[in-house]
Amino acid sequence: SYFELLPQTNGKRVRQMAMDNALFYPPDSGFYMTRAISNFAVRCIREHDTAQPFFLYVAYTAPHWPLHALQEDIAKYENAFVAGWDSTRVNRIKHLKKKGYFPEKATAAKKPGSVPDFKEIENKEEWSRRMAVYAAMVDRMDQGIGSIWRAVQQLPEPGNTIFIFLSDNGPSAENIEHRRLHQVDVPVGLKGSYKAYQEPWAYVSNAPFQNYKLSLYEGGIKTPCIFYWPAKVRPNIVHYRGHLMDIVPTLLAATETRTDSLSMDGINLLPVIKGKEKEYVARPLFWEYNGHRAMLEKNYKLVREKEDSLWQLYDLRQDPAETANQAKTRPEKVLEMRTKYEAWEKEMLSLKDDG
Repeated sequence: SYFELLPQTNGKRVRQMAMDNALFYPPDSGFYMTRAISNFAVRCIREHDTAQPFFLYVAYTAPHWPLHALQEDIAKYENAFVAGWDSTRVNRIKHLKKKGYFPEKATAAKKPGSVPDFKEIENKEEWSRRMAVYAAMVDRMDQGIGSIWRAVQQLPEPGNTIFIFLSDNGPSAENIEHRRLHQVDVPVGLKGSYKAYQEPWAYVSNAPFQNYKLSLYEGGIKTPCIFYWPAKVRPNIVHYRGHLMDIVPTLLAATETRTDSLSMDGINLLPVIKGKEKEYVARPLFWEYNGHRAMLEKNYKLVREKEDSLWQLYDLRQDPAETANQAKTRPEKVLEMRTKYEAWEKEMLSLKDDG
């Protein structure tokens, strides 16, 4: 819960919060997790010795379920999603194409059969409110980032502070009803409620892609990254696929820290961020999660879902939403990439065995 520490459930889980290596118990009223995280981050900045560099990692839980938000934030979005998920997704894809974030001629992923037509469902008002609460959660997080930004602007060299914003995965389609923590008389979003926005709204959040968190399709792993460093980097949009493991090498390069004794899989993205993309030859990326497998090499993506024995091949340059499987027409490319993937997989398993 974003408002309180919920009691132990069925003897299986003890929920805890901590601050400075000691158990923390939120007050009975006035507490909201996202706001508390933001306030603590601001306090850390203000109490820091301004003569010394610092690293601040702010790990918001928002907008992870359960859907909890402050009423003042929910009010902003109460009527924003009454049209439902079908028209909302269509409008988002149109907007993405207009802005140039999704190619005009590219095909968006089809609606899965597991998502009903909004006009056919009951409880439209509650379902619309779920997305309104989700938006309110993001809004409050944005407000918190704004407060952190303003605290940095009060430092002696605000322009020489690097801001990085990123997300860890695509939208969650999970259903949490089985936890039985929702109080039926409490509106979604308020203390005592316990709901997720589930697949219908996750299908909107992942537009124009397919699938969700836990999958290795683009809808599960492609997330934005904002890198802001006004003293060194001019505003620009970089269409380059980085990885979380690249953050450390990039920061070490930005701070001119010697890395002779460090062995890292990630690469320094600083030249790319500065708009010098041609200096890099795109390296392959590999993923394995709970039996799902994927590989990206230049513009080609190889995917195999846990339940499927067949590899799928997509050209992300022409088909960023992975709608046209080329595995049957390009078997040589599948074999080439699969061979590289299996070599990587073998190497990773050997490291695991050694460890």
